[in-house]
Amino acid sequence: NDAYRWDLWAAASIINGGCSDDSFESFRCWLIAQGERVYREALADPESLVGRAEPDAEAESMLYAAGEAYEVETGRRLKPAVFSPAEPTGEPWDEDQLGTKYPRLWAAFP
Repeated sequence: NDAYRWDLWAAASIINGGCSDDSFESFRCWLIAQGERVYREALADPESLVGRAEPDAEAESMLYAAGEAYEVETGRRLKPAVFSPAEPTGEPWDEDQLGTKYPRLWAAFP
């Protein structure tokens, strides 16, 4: 939930050439998979992802890993959970603002 923020959604949108709500969930999985240092640096400054992210930075399969492991171990399905608050935190943005708000990311992912 800490990564459910407008500034990180902007970064995901720039990196991936657009970003739906489902894609943003997969982007956050990718971000977590990068390790704690990269994750915390991105929370402090989304532009820290320059040089670390590649286009299509998503890891949707991580959404299912815990449920699949639980089912293998117990033979039962894990109940679905809601992971994100209703709205991201921070200030919403318009696409035409992205290049100005995040110039290093914008330059790195034309």
